[in-house]
Amino acid sequence: MQKRFLMAPAARLRPYRHGSCYEKGPVDVRTTYTETLSCAAATIGGTDRLAKFLNVSRKRLLGWLAGEEAPPNQVFLDALDVIADGPYASPERRRVRVAVLKGDGS
Repeated sequence: MQKRFLMAPAARLRPYRHGSCYEKGPVDVRTTYTETLSCAAATIGGTDRLAKFLNVSRKRLLGWLAGEEAPPNQVFLDALDVIADGPYASPERRRVRVAVLKGDGS
């Protein structure tokens, strides 16, 4: 017996994205970073405090906020931690990060 999966007609036209994502078009990664950093700054109490938390200069942080360049992944993840922890975010309570490194198979 063969399994059949039912799809709504709209889903057949846009197989890999749901409606609202399809209509917005491609996502600008810089916007995601700037919005996240901006939200983190508002959460922690301003750009000075966020720069101190991230251990970067205020000038560098302002460059990331302006979208001049994308921040490193660690900075982006730390900004997400600030948002998750709220105003109680502290550099002493940083989360452990785990990375998967792909080897050459030997």
